[in-house]
Amino acid sequence: MLKEIVKGSVAVLSPCANSVEPRAYQFAMTLVAGAGGLVRQVGVTERTLIHTARNILAQEFLNTDCEWAFWLDSDMVLPSNTIPIMLKRAKELDAKFLTGVYYQRIGDHKPLILIRDEKAFNYKDAYGHSNVNPPEGCKTPFKVHCCGFGAVLMHRDVLTQMEYPYFKYEFIDGIKDLSEDFYFCLEAKKRGIDLWAIPELDCRHLGQAPMIGREDFKKADDLKVRVETKS
Repeated sequence: MLKEIVKGSVAVLSPCANSVEPRAYQFAMTLVAGAGGLVRQVGVTERTLIHTARNILAQEFLNTDCEWAFWLDSDMVLPSNTIPIMLKRAKELDAKFLTGVYYQRIGDHKPLILIRDEKAFNYKDAYGHSNVNPPEGCKTPFKVHCCGFGAVLMHRDVLTQMEYPYFKYEFIDGIKDLSEDFYFCLEAKKRGIDLWAIPELDCRHLGQAPMIGREDFKKADDLKVRVETKS
């Protein structure tokens, strides 16, 4: 359900497959407060399959007059000024689809931004994508092919170009799956919509350790990645 809280141009959308953790609620409120009145609507689901939850929130968002949707997963910890920074970068880049950079909360903590580069990477998903880790200290936005939806800013024009269901799972040979967020990104790419990564934000993922960040990824030495900062 979307609830109006203050006049602004952004709706914060938080799909939850389970109950909302108290820590996540606290961080979400800090994010909204740090937006300085930009947030007009907040939408949350509970105990709903993640792709269904995202579709519900997307449809409800389109029924509002908000210009931007900020997708916030219920296990994310973001700087309080995340929304103003991403809106600023959107204006500078003339971009309508942007993501923060964060890392898997389990396993080897790969960065959840991916590109296609057949020569430069030693890890590929089923669709030929490779994880990208920005150089430490990098603040230059760069284009990627797909991302997790833990911290995504999206203009409503992106959704209006997509077909419903906006989010769904796909399978290759009945074995390898494409997550609902990667599916959305690839469909957007087909429509000529660029996805920009904003590496200056210190995004954290609540995981097996208290919070997952860059340093956890660096400990996982089974994957070497690089990033080209030029579009």
